[in-house]
Amino acid sequence: MKTKIYKLWVSLMAVALLAGCDDWEPAGTKFAANTGGVNLGEMAVDVNTNTTPASRAGVDTSGYIVTVADENGATVVYNDSECTWTYADMPEVITLPVGSYTINVESHKVEKAAWDAPYFAGSKEFEVKDGEITAIGTVSCVFSSIKVTVKFADDLAKVMEAGSQAEVVANDEGSLTWTATETRTGYFEALDGSTTLVATFTGTIKGQSITRTKAFTDVEKGKYYIITFSLKTGPAIPDETGSINPDGGITVDSEIEEADENGNIDAPEETDTPDARPDNEEWPDPNIPDGPDNPDNPTGDTIDFDLTGSGLLLGEGNENPTDATPAVVNIYASAGINNLKVTISSDNSSFIDSAGELLPLSFDLAHIDDAKQAESFSNDLGLPVNDQVLGKGIDEPVVFDVTALLPLLDAFPGQHKFSLEVIDMNGNKKSTVLVIRAN
Repeated sequence: MKTKIYKLWVSLMAVALLAGCDDWEPAGTKFAANTGGVNLGEMAVDVNTNTTPASRAGVDTSGYIVTVADENGATVVYNDSECTWTYADMPEVITLPVGSYTINVESHKVEKAAWDAPYFAGSKEFEVKDGEITAIGTVSCVFSSIKVTVKFADDLAKVMEAGSQAEVVANDEGSLTWTATETRTGYFEALDGSTTLVATFTGTIKGQSITRTKAFTDVEKGKYYIITFSLKTGPAIPDETGSINPDGGITVDSEIEEADENGNIDAPEETDTPDARPDNEEWPDPNIPDGPDNPDNPTGDTIDFDLTGSGLLLGEGNENPTDATPAVVNIYASAGINNLKVTISSDNSSFIDSAGELLPLSFDLAHIDDAKQAESFSNDLGLPVNDQVLGKGIDEPVVFDVTALLPLLDAFPGQHKFSLEVIDMNGNKKSTVLVIRAN
């Protein structure tokens, strides 16, 4: 880079000597009308690894990709060439039409999922002025993907048989699989807004084939998450002959924890939660009335769920048959609905794979931005979207109807969950879950 700077300095000095120091006019001498220069020769790239900033001296940025984009985000094409290079091969000065631009720097083209491939990115806006040279200065790049490590607790690792594994899928696309001996770190592409990770354990434990799937929502870009699978033993269940298998209640549990760059986990404050949901998800206490004493509903506005369907009940742990129809949840919110968040999970990985081909596993029916997706939710699944949800539920219920999905559920034995969270216009929130077991 010192050589680049020196060459640029010599070039500019030569022009200045030829034209005269006092009366050199860049617009008339160096640039065509309505164009200006961009000084790339002196541009620096800093990389922040989430702990301490590292300059070029600490990180090899020579292969980083540098792209100039216009105000609409498209790569600039000037003189029949795209303005994109590696950092080491950038030109000293480029000429562009007058206007607003953004220079983007990225460590590599991000992948949906990859081993040991952290993605760093940064950008900086700049203006090209008529006849002037614009200096970019320093572009700071930060960690911009999602880092994931999967661990198997000692109690589980001791009894896992060959072939047992855990698959993590991000946004229904990028996928990586960990076995008991896999020590590498996975990196997943982060989407704008929130990202969903779905972790599925499949394997054999003491002769039992076990599948455990759990969705983790609101995963953030630039964060490090550790997913741990552990052994969970429930009550032994008699078989048809009345015999009890002491290993009959074995299953697998999972949890996700946010860590710093070095893998250190901040332990949450311990609280007394005897009525906690299974899987460590807290249910709102139904005995606390809406109002100042209820942290989820301090304004006193009401949010209610009413289920229509023979044999179906709301609440964790209910085993509802898939032949009980219709399956309709009527949702009321006295202040109007601002968010209707839905998360689909199952202990049958095949169902998760099939459902993922039809719809995302986590979504907000009040805010479906993709027009094709909104049309699919409405026309194919019969679910309300956007204006049919936003601000509604005051006088008439918003109807969450999954009756059309029951035949699909019936083809996949296991327990399937539709977790619903409603947030009203005043920020009050209330959750419930519809659990359906298919035999």
